Amino acid sequence: MAYVADLRLKLHPGTEQLGQDVQAVEYLGYRVYPHHRHVCSRTVGTLKARLDFFKHLLAPADFPKCQRPARGSWLSWLRDQSLTPSLSPTWPLLKKMEATINSYYGIMGHAESLRLRKALYEKNFGPLRSFFAPSDAAYGSVHVKKRFLHY
Repeated sequence: MAYVADLRLKLHPGTEQLGQDVQAVEYLGYRVYPHHRHVCSRTVGTLKARLDFFKHLLAPADFPKCQRPARGSWLSWLRDQSLTPSLSPTWPLLKKMEATINSYYGIMGHAESLRLRKALYEKNFGPLRSFFAPSDAAYGSVHVKKRFLHY
């Protein structure tokens, strides 16, 4: 604590906890360990919910339950749409989905997450796999498949 005082910093009362160096600290969506990082389960859960929302947009009859976005650009996008029973997968819609997915994959890219990214693609994308493909063997990002360029 003397080190903190020397820097003229104040810790919030009741939150200063010193742990052993083998314990993890949650910080900015990661669980940070001394020698590696993992993505927090909340971040992974949010991506899964967003993937469910995308599946619902493209096939509401097949995926009737989904968590609608509570904030962000997808909420604004929803307000501007007149939702029909199912949306056609237009190029701008697929590119917007791609940007969202790649944002999460970018977060995961800074952690030990190759198996997680691969499992998400194989198990949670479902019908979205017909529109998106991994950009590389490390599942660092996804891209819209070329056959949808002229959609």
